[in-house]
Parts: sequence; structure tokens; C-alpha cells
Amino acid sequence: MTIMKVLINKLLQIIFLILFLTSCGNKEEKKAKEILSQAKQKFELMEYNSTKILLDSIHQTFPRIISIRRQADTLLWQIQKYEFSRNLLYVDTMIVDKEEELKSMVKEFDFQKDSAYQDFGNYVHKTMTISRNAERCFLQPYANEKGEFFVLSQFFGNFSVTQKKIQVLANDLFVESNEGVFNAFYNENDVCESLILDEEALNDLHNFIVDNAQGRIKVRLLGNRSYIYYLENLDKDAFVKTQSLSVVLADLYRLRKERETATLKLEKLNKKLQ
Repeated sequence: MTIMKVLINKLLQIIFLILFLTSCGNKEEKKAKEILSQAKQKFELMEYNSTKILLDSIHQTFPRIISIRRQADTLLWQIQKYEFSRNLLYVDTMIVDKEEELKSMVKEFDFQKDSAYQDFGNYVHKTMTISRNAERCFLQPYANEKGEFFVLSQFFGNFSVTQKKIQVLANDLFVESNEGVFNAFYNENDVCESLILDEEALNDLHNFIVDNAQGRIKVRLLGNRSYIYYLENLDKDAFVKTQSLSVVLADLYRLRKERETATLKLEKLNKKLQ
């Protein structure tokens, strides 16, 4: 009889526990539904930040109410779809504007690309092409399609400098580059050297030239020996225009990447909402 009482008591305890948990579960589900209803109201009013806060609270507070959490996810995806669609529309508008701006600027530039070796072509100002400056010392600024800035330093003479770095000096100030990629060509008594500097190697040298373009700028080539010359006005003007072009190209590249990312995310959201 005692054993029977014990079993009955344990059975009653289990029943009470089940009833208690069921009651708690029902209360939690009711509360989760109330918050979801509030979120839907905020969504209809296009108060998306408030909606997202309410949806997040459902996930944080009621992790076991899976059915409500799934509805919360669906509502969040609808918000994200709206936001990505809106952003995509804005980005498309900005791309059109930047493409128009670029179209007017590139008229002064030659576009050079070897598809076999280059993923991105380069824009070189028409006054700064090698063919127009074959037998002189000069700095050739150019920008690639990503908006990255480069400078080619050309030395032409009857001796070798073996340039490794360059300095530019103006108004008692100077900037010195890091080492670049060096090449040399020899033709009888003539020496033609080139040093290519990317943005990291430039060490802000190109911006220094742009900032001081109204004054006299001295260039010092640094190698096994040094060599000094002064930038011509056309050279300085090319730096200013190439800098402006690189900014537009960088903006356009970034916007196109943003469009690509937003389009992929929209495709994923549409699949989730099907």
C-alpha cells in the first residue's frame, strides 16, 4: 500500500509538472504572439527600426516558440527586401550620375588595356603618353578602372641612375616615395629607365603634387646616383586631372560592387520568401 501511495504521488507530481510547463508555455506563446502583432503593426506603419527591435526581442525572449520565431524571420526578410530594393534604386541612380561624370572626363584620357595580362585597364592623360614623351624625364600619373592611382617615373639620358625612389619638393617641403618596380632599356648611348609606384609605394606623393600644382615642383630621382629636374605645367595639370578621375573611378567601382552585393542578397531573400 505504501509503495502504491509513493507511485501515485510521483505520478501526480509529473502531471502537475506537465500542467505547469504547459501553462507556462501557453503564457509564453501568448506573449510572443502579442509582440509579433505589435511588430506587424509597426511594419504596416513602415517603422522598420522599431519592427526589427520587436522581432529581435522575440528571438531573445522566446527561443523555444519556434512557430512564432519563423513568422518573425519572415517579417524581417520582408523588411530586408524593402531596404535592399531601396538601396539598389539609390545605387543605380548614383551609378548613372557617375557614369555621366566619367564620360565627360575620359575625353582627355587614353584607355590602355592588355586583356591577356590585365584585369583592369588604365587611363593615361593624353599629354602624358609614352609616345609623346619618349625622350625626356617625366612623371606619368595614371589611374586604373578601380580608381587606384599609379605613377611611372621615366628617366631618359646618356647615363644610368638606376632609380629606386623619388622625391618631390615644393615650398621647402618634400615627400619621398617607397621603392617601386624598376625596369631599364638601353639603346646605343641612350638609357631609358622606368620606376612604377603604386599607391602604397607613392606614400601620398601624388597628393603632394596636386596640392602644390600652382607652384614650382622639383623632382629628385634616387638610385645609384641622383638626378634632379622640374615638373612642367602640363605634367602638373595631368596630375590634377588624373586625381579627379581616380576619385570618380573609385566611386563608380565601389557603387557597382554595392549593386552586385545588393542584387545577390535580394535574390536570396526572394528565395526565402517563396
